[in-house]
Amino acid sequence: MNYGIRAFCLAATLVGATSSAHAVVTIDQSSFDAAPVTDYGYTGMVPTGFPVHQTHLQTFTVGVTGTLTQLDVKVANYAGSGAMSFLLFNNGWLGEGVASGSYGNVLFSSNFTNSTSDQDFRTVSFDMAAAGIAVTSGQVLSFSVRSAEAYGVINSVKIARTGVDYEGGKGYIASNIGLRYLDYGTADLQFRTLVDAPAVDPIGAVPEPATWAMFIGGFGLVGASMRRRQRVGVRFA
Repeated sequence: MNYGIRAFCLAATLVGATSSAHAVVTIDQSSFDAAPVTDYGYTGMVPTGFPVHQTHLQTFTVGVTGTLTQLDVKVANYAGSGAMSFLLFNNGWLGEGVASGSYGNVLFSSNFTNSTSDQDFRTVSFDMAAAGIAVTSGQVLSFSVRSAEAYGVINSVKIARTGVDYEGGKGYIASNIGLRYLDYGTADLQFRTLVDAPAVDPIGAVPEPATWAMFIGGFGLVGASMRRRQRVGVRFA
């Protein structure tokens, strides 16, 4: 391989290295408590004197622009067993972007199993990578956890709440007893979100001065090699 080809390969390699982007998955928002869980609420069909269908909701604010890949919540069995439903919405609740009673735009939904053997709090993770949910810093989203069983079927979990306020959002409770999407003084839920964000912007990436010098040197060698080949090809009669 001659010098021109080598120089060209070097320059091409540098261009590729500068324009490539390596995504980094990072915990964006988290209200997970390090201390043992002492505060919780009930969500689902709660066994009371009459059927109460109760849903916990939580709004949160995206901190990192990228793709939302995962959301985790802490739950434990309360009563019955069956399918629980998790839904992620665009925008928040009440004064945070969506009118009372509105479910907003559903971005993602998934079910998980509530089992009577799950008496201890556990982290349930929802993998959203395949959904390709693009999020922007400052965007308000919300999620809910509720029973996916038919109305009247006892099926509910305890959902862990935080001991301190989460500054990026607010917790709510919805029920079927005439009070819908109200605060009730509800503490925020324990949750965390993971966002896949590009570490390098391939469009806005600017090479450093040393890289520019290598570019110029590399392309200079390409030009010199081409001129040399032209001179060698000249023959006088």
